Amino acid sequence: MQYMPLRTILYILILLLPISVSAQDDYTIPKKHRVIQETSTDSSVVQVDTKINSIDFTALKGTTYRLDNLLKQGPVVFVFLSAECPVAQRYAMRLKRMHAEYKEHGVTIVGVYSNENDSVEDVRSYLAKAEYTFPVVKDTDGSLARHLGATMTPQAHLLDTAAVLRYRGPIDDNRYVTRVKHAYLKDALRAVLEGKPVPVKETPAFGCTIHLPDLPAKTEINYSEHIVPIMQKHCQSCHQTDGIASFTLTGYEDVKLYADKIVEQIQGRLMPPWRAASDHGDFKNERRLTDNEIDLIAKWVKEGAASGKIINDSETIQSPKTWTLGQPDIVKEIPVVLKKLTVGKHASITVSINTDFDEDLYIRAVDFQSNNWKSVRRIIASIGSEVKLIGNNRTEQKDVNKTVNTPNLRIGMWRPGIHPTVLPDKVGHLLPKGGTITLDLLYQGTDREEQEILKIGLYLSDAPGTVRTYKATLMNREDTREDKENSDEQKVGASHHFQEDVYVFAVEPIRVTSEHELKVVATTPIGERIKMIWLKESQIHILDEWHDIYHYREPVFLPAGTRLDYEFVGDTKPKQNPIVLHFYFTKASGFVE
Repeated sequence: MQYMPLRTILYILILLLPISVSAQDDYTIPKKHRVIQETSTDSSVVQVDTKINSIDFTALKGTTYRLDNLLKQGPVVFVFLSAECPVAQRYAMRLKRMHAEYKEHGVTIVGVYSNENDSVEDVRSYLAKAEYTFPVVKDTDGSLARHLGATMTPQAHLLDTAAVLRYRGPIDDNRYVTRVKHAYLKDALRAVLEGKPVPVKETPAFGCTIHLPDLPAKTEINYSEHIVPIMQKHCQSCHQTDGIASFTLTGYEDVKLYADKIVEQIQGRLMPPWRAASDHGDFKNERRLTDNEIDLIAKWVKEGAASGKIINDSETIQSPKTWTLGQPDIVKEIPVVLKKLTVGKHASITVSINTDFDEDLYIRAVDFQSNNWKSVRRIIASIGSEVKLIGNNRTEQKDVNKTVNTPNLRIGMWRPGIHPTVLPDKVGHLLPKGGTITLDLLYQGTDREEQEILKIGLYLSDAPGTVRTYKATLMNREDTREDKENSDEQKVGASHHFQEDVYVFAVEPIRVTSEHELKVVATTPIGERIKMIWLKESQIHILDEWHDIYHYREPVFLPAGTRLDYEFVGDTKPKQNPIVLHFYFTKASGFVE
């Protein structure tokens, strides 16, 4: 009879102990896994969609690899493992099968052991049993883990051939192979190899935490190792070369010059701009610095803003010539003329795109390319509908006086600092055959007329059984129009009742300025109150011209009979400035998580 080593038994027992008070905000123990899981992905300082600088590493068999050279062959997956973590050990066979399946496609899998508790002898002993056929590295000083932002074992980090981090998270959703429903890493690999958007770009890992060796006691906080990843993750999407911000934060001299201003802004939670409160809805497109990141920057500035040795100082990928989600399924080019305006003033243009598609399409995501991002402040894409105009304000489908296209359903947007968000698998915004896409462009004035070549990229769902989205609209006063639609998705008022089970994916505020503050709650038939969103008043008035669609990290299930209500509304001029919120959902009868 074989007995489990005492050290492994103690390791398992430690996994089942309550998490220490200092780590409660970062980790939890969910009933599904019954092991430690990250509460969110914010604990990593390396953001998905960041370009990773090349790094050299040596495998246990003595071969030295350079990341740049591996990427010439195909995508690279770094899987962080542990010789003592029971959860990581359960993935040995799955990883070997994945390596055998994808090596023919040029994919390289690298196993990385960064835990300081794993000695070289421990790792070699385990590998003799696991018989991995891919390179394995003992990350003795933790440099690989820090370079990629690894926090857990097992945890996968997928880089495409451009060295851009496209997926970070668990290999799949269950340590027991027979219970797996979502193969996150495989899905991400297929998407990258096919040039499609990754369906789930990051999700909290579960298993065991990584304990890295302490940095030398004399090592100071420096720009290269500690501050660059934060700038890439939170700042460079606006503060980059030819970006919309008035200054760049892409190099040491830039960041040092504005260091005091940066500390002032982040400590006041003014930058990066994000109005949604953290305890009302969990949003996957959240832009928020953690308390640790704020403290780290403040301490770095206070201690003299040391530069350090440059390790990974490249800009976040957001080029006018780059499709963030990979090559779209459909691309449309729209020439636009930006008229001469007084410098500092803004103007908007509405462009209607009459499509020639011969079938209904389901749109999962929208992205844009431009040769003039410096002038463009915001783009909103909507699916339009033909409406007959009568008089000045009233609309009716039957009259034939005049036909115009009006926005009906927002399908995507661009503005500084955001990346396109993908709807869940088998969910899409319905673009009917022959439908119209309407673009609302806001641009800032210049002293000359400028030409704009705008490209819109559509990412479609071609999966059988794809379901469409609907919208439920809330307004802080009743809509008294006599001609308002009677369908469930179009009723407008201070409350909204769902007549059947639904899943809510996103919420979009309309006409919510920096002076507004509001909360929305959902009350189920049994009295359960679900906090949907809390938008706080902001001192950043530029947010009035920007636009956010808040996408929930996981779809929010609301049973039939649930009521959406404004819980609190702060508005100095409610009659002149009606507050409108659109909640995008799909009917649960056709949606499978």
